Amino acid sequence: MNLEELMGGMIRGEAERQRVVWSPTAWLKRSERFGLGWEPIVDHLAEQCDHPTAARQNRLLPRAAVHGVGDRCPGEFRPRDLLVACCVWGFGRHPRGRARTHAMLRADDVDRLLEDIVSLSRVNGETGFNALFSNWRPRVPGLGVAFGTKLVYFCAASGVRPRPLIYDRFVSIGLRDVSDRPFPPATGRVRTEDYGAYLALAEEVAAKAGVLAEDVEHALFGHGKAVVESGG
Repeated sequence: MNLEELMGGMIRGEAERQRVVWSPTAWLKRSERFGLGWEPIVDHLAEQCDHPTAARQNRLLPRAAVHGVGDRCPGEFRPRDLLVACCVWGFGRHPRGRARTHAMLRADDVDRLLEDIVSLSRVNGETGFNALFSNWRPRVPGLGVAFGTKLVYFCAASGVRPRPLIYDRFVSIGLRDVSDRPFPPATGRVRTEDYGAYLALAEEVAAKAGVLAEDVEHALFGHGKAVVESGG
């Protein structure tokens, strides 16, 4: 299977229909326990959840809710609020997600660093990606490729092309399985040009399939997850 075959039958806007299950209560408890000030952003995200799940404390978070935070950052929302929103999206119900988010936000000079990353991500995807690192190391400890590209994606200006996208473990596994180019795993050393090549490829395939670049990312994520679950 190649990438174009993977996109066969994909409906435009499929990525926007994705929902992530999370517990606002759990994130609020972490914030209150350590005095983190997450309450406003957690409450805001909880209000954007359109369908509660059967479990009373869980909610279904749409991409549009995190995009909305990115669109109003900086301003109504701080860069650290956007990082929390991105981590809610990425970690969902993962038991260590809140602690890892807390650890990122304890970094020295974190607010200035996040503000810089957000600002440069408005330029284009490669510039935003490059702003995540210094000498191959995350400028904000813990904010590597997987969660760093979430931040770049959710705060990118809407008119930027190629569209910045998330490049996490499952996306990279899916991409490596359907592409002839040796894309690196998201858990390894990803160069700015690797990320740029991924964005360009997704944009090209999306145009041919009549879908959005985010739909390509979403399809790769699902394919990569299926590869892992099948033991491939």
